[in-house]
Order: sequence, then structure tokens, then C-alpha cells
Amino acid sequence: VNVYVCGPTVYDSAHLGHARAYLTFDIILRILSDYFGYDLFYVMNITDVDDKIILRARQNYLFDEYAQAAKDMSKVIADIQEAVETVKAKHQKKIHALENDLKSAAKKDVDELKELVSNEQIKYANVEAAEKSALRFLEEAKKTKKEGSDVIQELLRLVRSE
Repeated sequence: VNVYVCGPTVYDSAHLGHARAYLTFDIILRILSDYFGYDLFYVMNITDVDDKIILRARQNYLFDEYAQAAKDMSKVIADIQEAVETVKAKHQKKIHALENDLKSAAKKDVDELKELVSNEQIKYANVEAAEKSALRFLEEAKKTKKEGSDVIQELLRLVRSE
């Protein structure tokens, strides 16, 4: 018996859904081979790698280009504030949509939707934490009268991952 299974999407952090893919099919395959005696040929791919990895690489490239060209602190701060607000709004919208889906979900989908809501809430909290770190850094830079490209680079490093 030939078995082909879609595997995890690995462009971002690992999560419980990845383990589910492995465990579910491991159990099914063990039953088929050990209990029913089938000879199995099992293949699992890694899904959606190209588009999402290419997108992430492009984002990193553009961020690096921006960081190298950044000279005006007030422009960098304005850009960061705009980007943070955009990302926070995106996560809030997704959380709201998932919570609405949760209200009308079938019992079998509730746990999965709760996990998706939790993941989005974590992402939102990470953005807020990066924003707070950047604001603390700026306050400290003002107190110590730090200026110039080193301050800009450190500020961009603080918000890069989010």
C-alpha cells in the first residue's frame, strides 16, 4: 500500500498541529502494518515551503535594505509606529474572526479553533512586547543622549522579529 501524506508547513514556529500530523498517521500506519499486515510505502511531504519561505526571505531582504538606509530617527520611529499598528490590527482582526468562528463551530472543531485563537493572541502579545522594548530603549537613549545610526540599528533589531 502506498501512502502519501501532506506534512507540516515549516516556514514559522513549530506548533501542536505539526505533532498531530506525525502522530495521527503514525498510529494509522502502525495499525495497517502491525494489525492488518500490509506492506506500506509511506511518504510525507513538507507543504507550502516555497511561497512562504520566499515571502519571508523577501521580507528579511527588504528589512535589511531599510535598516542600512535608515538615517532619520524621527522617520524610523514613525515607520515603526505605523508598522506596529498595522500588525496589531491584523492580529486583532484574525482573533475576532476566529472567536466568531468558535461561537458557531461544531464540537470537533472547538479545540483546533481555540488553539488558533491562542496562537494569534501570543503573536499579538509578542508585537506589544517588541513595541514596549522599543519604547524603553528610546527612553534610555534619550536619558543617555545616544544618537545616530547605532541607536537606529538597535531600535530596528528590537522590532525586527515582530
